[in-house]
Amino acid sequence: MPPEQIGIISSPFLTFTLLLTALITSYVVSYNYGFNQSKLPTISDTAAWSPASCWFALMVTATAYFSFFTSVLKFYETRSNLGHSSKQVKFLNVGGLIINGIASLGLYLVANFPVTTVLWIHNTGAAMAFCFGNTYEVIQTVLTVLMTMKFPKVKKLKIILVIRCVLNTLCIATTAVYMCLLLTERYSKFYSTDLASDEEVTKYYIFTSCEWTAAFILGLYLMTLSYDISSVKVQLRVKRVSEAFSPQVENIQMQSQAETFQAKSDLI
Repeated sequence: MPPEQIGIISSPFLTFTLLLTALITSYVVSYNYGFNQSKLPTISDTAAWSPASCWFALMVTATAYFSFFTSVLKFYETRSNLGHSSKQVKFLNVGGLIINGIASLGLYLVANFPVTTVLWIHNTGAAMAFCFGNTYEVIQTVLTVLMTMKFPKVKKLKIILVIRCVLNTLCIATTAVYMCLLLTERYSKFYSTDLASDEEVTKYYIFTSCEWTAAFILGLYLMTLSYDISSVKVQLRVKRVSEAFSPQVENIQMQSQAETFQAKSDLI
């Protein structure tokens, strides 16, 4: 496998690794500094104050870029293998690219607008990342079904399909619980379990565990796309400066010769 091919395949792995590293780093740093009163705080609360917020912003921003780059590679892979002759496939493929772009933008907003600065932008970004991320997973699962129908002899596709269906189902379920509790309970940042009833504490930990699980599954699902984009080849052609400017140089020389000939004609 050529080096550039390995670099392309590593894009989904980098997406998942960066996201996982960001979550672990922000949790460990915030815990060591005593920023959170809960044993399992929300992801946003772990990245509320520096230096945890700095590491979180750095790595989640990189995750957003790699996530979108992965979806671009997946778009070209789907267009090559399934084609755009079918309106349904074209709609799903183009729509998936746009939707994951919105989800990546949501990650960017979450990373760069902590809960301690602009809360509504942070929450909007989180909703974009989770909701549109799940929608992108559904689209890719449907496209995997179509791919399996077109290439029934490829056994790896069937295994990938089963894995994606399981991950997709788990992610939708955890995200649904997370969003319902977010909209109904409206947990504030730095939620104190010491002043809450047992029922509130239970709901809070269900809320936070669903958030962490959904984020983990979203990254894990993107990592499965490495199998699909392994067939993508990106070619770049770089022109030398002399090649790029040679037509202009020729035109300048021809114009100069024409002006010289005109001057000689005027003298005659």
